[in-house]
Amino acid sequence: MGVTDSVIAGSILDDDFIEKFEKCIKIEVEVAIQLARLMLPNLVENKGALINDQAMLPNNMTKAALDAFTKGLVLELGPKGVRVNSVNPGIINTPAFSNFGYTSQQMEEIGQQYTVCNRAEEVANIVAFLASNASSFVTGIHLIADGGSVLK
Repeated sequence: MGVTDSVIAGSILDDDFIEKFEKCIKIEVEVAIQLARLMLPNLVENKGALINDQAMLPNNMTKAALDAFTKGLVLELGPKGVRVNSVNPGIINTPAFSNFGYTSQQMEEIGQQYTVCNRAEEVANIVAFLASNASSFVTGIHLIADGGSVLK
């Protein structure tokens, strides 16, 4: 099994937006591609599962690129027995979000307000399912795990 994940904060209104955007591309897209390439021999040999973990915000553009990359991997690696999926969680209360200035209590309140999946364990359970044999017929999905926030 392989899992890729990253988070970078930024707004188009920030003076250093282009720098942050380039960093997002470098970290979120290029690193995911490089990690996938490194894991491929083992994934193919063991008919494993690759899961790209993609936050829904604030980096939607790079996440769309990773969704397209995931789809391409499905087409290329599916015939070799490798399952490829992505998980698109909403806001999750992790140490990374302290970089955005939110306290743990504020993250809990945001999670309750927007009914988002705000515990890392919930997303970890989804990733564990996608990596397990219980999901042996699941490939090519972009599973949105945000507690229904995307529907609002």
